[in-house]
Amino acid sequence: MGLIRMVCTELDDAEEKVMMLGIREPRRRLAGFLLLRDHRCLGGEISLKLEDIAASVGLRPETVSRNLASLEREGVVKRLGRGRLKVMDPEALRKISGGSADAPQYEV
Repeated sequence: MGLIRMVCTELDDAEEKVMMLGIREPRRRLAGFLLLRDHRCLGGEISLKLEDIAASVGLRPETVSRNLASLEREGVVKRLGRGRLKVMDPEALRKISGGSADAPQYEV
């Protein structure tokens, strides 16, 4: 049963990533990724380097940096240091990503 649960979790993760990568707008794609990571991270802090985020969402690091700076100016996220982010307004991220209020979901 444990193996089946693990496989189901991996399948869910892969499905979410495929849906997220289908989003063309970099801002929406990044917002969806941050929502997903925030939902899964313990301690309320996302610990990923800029390059890792860019590779995960299929964007250039410069594009991720610009969009993170924009989200930070809006008060949606806060950079805590090198490779550390905190989501300050998950509802705003949901609106940007086009997801529902219940859970991080992505529209293609």
